[in-house]
Amino acid sequence: MCIRHFQMESAIRLVDACPHVQIVLDHIGKPNIKEPELEPWRSQMREMALRDNVVCKLSGGLCQLIETEAERRQEKRPSELVGRILGDFGEFGPGNESRRELFAIE
Repeated sequence: MCIRHFQMESAIRLVDACPHVQIVLDHIGKPNIKEPELEPWRSQMREMALRDNVVCKLSGGLCQLIETEAERRQEKRPSELVGRILGDFGEFGPGNESRRELFAIE
């Protein structure tokens, strides 16, 4: 499912309507990385992570998000932001036995 951040609420409703369909959320739901605030995307991703039939694909969107956040925070090691950014979505990743995440390199 390739959506943009402003379509997340509708995507959650679609996922709820199709509980027996395995869905890949592409590009971590395309957060609006141009804005300093990641809400409501962050809260909606937490909500999406509660659905067992959804896996999250991390790719170019994650790289852009990390670079943008690193610039905002003036961090010298952007890779350390991965855990902080994605830590909110524990249902998708580390700490979850089913680990519902995919990685792609472009």
